[in-house]
Amino acid sequence: MNSTPVNRAEPKMPQRAMNIHRFHLPILLLLLLVGGCSTAPYRWPQESASGAGTPPQPAADSGTLPEQRPQPVQEDAEREHVSTPMPTIARAPVEETPAAAEQPPLPAVAALSQDADRHRRAGDLDAAAASLERGLRIAPRDPRLWQRLAQVRLEQGDARQAEELARRSLGLSGANTALRIRNWEIVAQARRLQGDGEGARRALERARGLRSGETG
Repeated sequence: MNSTPVNRAEPKMPQRAMNIHRFHLPILLLLLLVGGCSTAPYRWPQESASGAGTPPQPAADSGTLPEQRPQPVQEDAEREHVSTPMPTIARAPVEETPAAAEQPPLPAVAALSQDADRHRRAGDLDAAAASLERGLRIAPRDPRLWQRLAQVRLEQGDARQAEELARRSLGLSGANTALRIRNWEIVAQARRLQGDGEGARRALERARGLRSGETG
């Protein structure tokens, strides 16, 4: 029996389906192009000199502030700009020279001294002391003012202060022998009023030594 080859025809796509594929193909291509442009390319981590990749850094949180490291204090630079105050040198008290002790007083001091003498003769010892104290504010190193104030305090009965003022005048009298003699006499009288007989005797000896030319 002869076998007759059967021509099997492949099924043909319907014309309508072919038209649908032709219409949708450009749209699909357009969507693929748009999707490819919107995708950001992936960046590989850059390798350092050692060959190890740098790990991605986490994004900083906007709610927290970055940690602030304390800056080193530049002590050496600050010390250069800070000026160190120079120490104050205390000066020893300088005694009046004979020429300075013999100098005439200032006009204002001379006027106050005359007022003190006038108040003292009138018996107003408080006013005399006030005038002498005003003069000492002007000329605090005038030994004559200290001696006169010591005499006023002695007449007021303040023996302790009279001795202190007379000794202060001694420290400023220099080689003024007459003024030093008068101061030692005030010291002797003040010590006698305080009951110090031996101290009064020594003060009188200093005054007699000055009169005889010895150092006092």
